[in-house]
Amino acid sequence: RVEACGKLTTPLVAVLADGDLVTVVLHREYDHPVRSGDKYTSTWFYLWRVVDGKLDEHWAPATIAAP
Repeated sequence: RVEACGKLTTPLVAVLADGDLVTVVLHREYDHPVRSGDKYTSTWFYLWRVVDGKLDEHWAPATIAAP
């Protein structure tokens, strides 16, 4: 258990909750896997199901795979 995580460095876009589901939406920038020197942005999310006040299940997206 961590009592404090320190300063958050990734900008939050939104935090949403509905029933036992909580979603955190973040802005992310990545190096493009095909176009060298280019970047692409993505709206990244983490979705958790909360049970008895604890994170029980987790879902997250994926990035563009290199060829």
